[in-house]
Amino acid sequence: MSYVQLAAGSGGFSVGFFGSGGLALAVTVYLFLRCRKGSSAKLAPQAAAVTGFFAGLLYMVAGDKWSAAGDISQGVTGSIQGAFANTGPAATALVLTIVLVYSKKLSPAISAFLGIVTATAYHQAGAVWLLPEGFVNNVIAHVPGLR
Repeated sequence: MSYVQLAAGSGGFSVGFFGSGGLALAVTVYLFLRCRKGSSAKLAPQAAAVTGFFAGLLYMVAGDKWSAAGDISQGVTGSIQGAFANTGPAATALVLTIVLVYSKKLSPAISAFLGIVTATAYHQAGAVWLLPEGFVNNVIAHVPGLR
């Protein structure tokens, strides 16, 4: 893994080194603090789902130790596909997306978890479902200090 320092032009400021694993850690801590019971600034379920989805994408980019979340997500999506006969990965991604978009009764923690699972489901589905992952990969590849 290589690190690049984020810096502005001469006379600017530097925010230091992130790395994709560091960004994944920061988003995970943010999710944990904003979704836990008793949090004074709890995330709305949809915001938690989007943040969880972003975290799931970051886990895939970071790889290494962060791939454990992807392994858990693959187990969940595999269970969904196994529970219903003849269900493909794209159908699983669509069902998870529908649940996240239209379920307002989910807790923020469950929404965040399902967002992480949905990111992996999109990866498994391939084709057009890879667009969000490609976008995040592109941003991380072109912003110094995030790779």
